[in-house]
Amino acid sequence: MSTATRVLAALAGLAVVFGAAWWVGRSLDPFVTAAETHGHARATDTAQHGDEGHGGSGQQAGEHAAGGTGSAVTLAVGGRELEPGPDAVVAFSLRGPDGAPLTTYDVKHEKRLHLVLLDTRTLVDYQHVHPQRTGPSSWSARVPLTPGTTYKLFADGSTGGTGFVATAEVFTSGHHPPSPQLPAPARHASVEGYDVALATEDGAARLSVTRDGGPAALQPYLGALGHLVIVRVDDLAYLHVHPESGEAPTFRVGDLVPGRYRYFFDFRADGRVHTAAFTVAVTSTGEGGHEHGH
Repeated sequence: MSTATRVLAALAGLAVVFGAAWWVGRSLDPFVTAAETHGHARATDTAQHGDEGHGGSGQQAGEHAAGGTGSAVTLAVGGRELEPGPDAVVAFSLRGPDGAPLTTYDVKHEKRLHLVLLDTRTLVDYQHVHPQRTGPSSWSARVPLTPGTTYKLFADGSTGGTGFVATAEVFTSGHHPPSPQLPAPARHASVEGYDVALATEDGAARLSVTRDGGPAALQPYLGALGHLVIVRVDDLAYLHVHPESGEAPTFRVGDLVPGRYRYFFDFRADGRVHTAAFTVAVTSTGEGGHEHGH
């Protein structure tokens, strides 16, 4: 084989390798077209580190993307096995991309840090809380946790004007209760006397809330008329979106790749925060990214 032929063969091999890497990278992106919208945050690829044993200090790195850029922040839990109960303690700390403790936090929707917890078996036990700062880079939250359950943690915040989502998993001791099925796809939910309808089209999600047959008066919650968290069922990819201006909460979510998703809509009415949850089946990613519920 001539030298020129060997060079061409090598270049062709590199082209195949880089092409495959690009395809894999795109396939791992949970959202085909991430919407450029206010407060848009997502966690994509994560890497697990640390001790996987009981009571270890396992941690995961979560990537946040907003406007096409991201900054990796890692979350380290004090112990991966937690005691369940109605007032369980979740303690953790955050480190910046350089590995140093993360000590500077921006106020993002009236809070310096948002913490979302979601059980990984049924994706039903969803909690959006605001932890207390216990040190320069350490935080703690009290939340109800079910025995024998694994929870995914999403620490959602901003530092130096750059948003981040850092993730980790914890589990509770004890025997877990019988596991219900993932709720079937639906476009209506009833929560504490409110009826909530979800409509999705052209990369947008619109929520309408009624009570006793009439529109409910929504009140600002953390500076907005609601918050929408979307988690993909298969790999727990995460998206947090805030609504556009308008009377009804409308969220620009972009085109989602086909799959099943859980939508969690937090809203305030009558002085209380409520959460409406939906399962959405996205069957195709065509122009406009239509999503279909049944």
